[in-house]
Amino acid sequence: MFPRLFILDGRTPKIGGPAQGWCRLQPVDFSWITSMSMAMPCNLPISCVLGVDIGWSEFRRSSAACLLSWDDRKITMSLRRFTARQQDVEHALGGIFQGQRVRVAALDGPLCSDLSVIGKYRDAEQILTRGLWRHIGKPGQSSSTNGKKLNAAANAVARLLIRWDAVEEATYDGAILPVAIAEAFPTSFLGVMLENGFKEKGRARSDSYYERLAQKRKAYSLDGLIERLLPGRNFDSDLSSITNHDDRAAIVCALTALCVSEGQYTSVGGTDGHIVLPPRRVGSLLGIQDWAWQIIGENASELPGARLVDCRP
Repeated sequence: MFPRLFILDGRTPKIGGPAQGWCRLQPVDFSWITSMSMAMPCNLPISCVLGVDIGWSEFRRSSAACLLSWDDRKITMSLRRFTARQQDVEHALGGIFQGQRVRVAALDGPLCSDLSVIGKYRDAEQILTRGLWRHIGKPGQSSSTNGKKLNAAANAVARLLIRWDAVEEATYDGAILPVAIAEAFPTSFLGVMLENGFKEKGRARSDSYYERLAQKRKAYSLDGLIERLLPGRNFDSDLSSITNHDDRAAIVCALTALCVSEGQYTSVGGTDGHIVLPPRRVGSLLGIQDWAWQIIGENASELPGARLVDCRP
């Protein structure tokens, strides 16, 4: 467990023992942090999920984290960008937690059950490639050079979260670890929610897809997905205003974690790991489109030992 953290609502947080007027939150080791933003009031029932866009550059801030927090009235979003240097990773993730334990964390990188080197073309990657790549692209192979780098960086973040005891126990179907750390792939997550045939030539798929789904069309937008998962709450952020590629990816990772947290998700894979997608579309509720669902289902049925988890209320 973490050492103690104490925060005074409305003022700068301090590390140390209790003092009059201070409110104790979930204990966490932030002794290396020189400054933090104000934590959420601890007298409200706050829940949160974390999304991390994994990068491996130690010089460029190509990694990003997104924390979605909510109570019964509102949803808030926090973003941090950082390098792959260990101190930067710890500072960014520690700062964004602010003493909270997350229900689910979703990382944009290959993960398996023992956090070992994967080094092979996994069932999850095959399911999201065959018949889909020409429509929405495909995940990188864990056996490729970049795939191995991404796997190593994702493992490092997962181990850090486990060491901090920062994520709740995994109780969902398709979990790959004892704690609720899931694997996300933003391009596929967004692409399967689009109408078949949507393309913008000369643009990165993930940014094109994000902009399409971040438009303020309530039912068929990312806002609509959030409303499906957390109905009746006020979301104080404009997703269409986010322009940084890594921030966008972290947001989609956080939405992936939110799908798992709220028991509305799809996951595909096998014993070597699962990738989480949105729930299947139902009526006007945004989710995986029928054209994509058919391809995913056929691919999963053709791979011995592969699983397609369809979790909806």
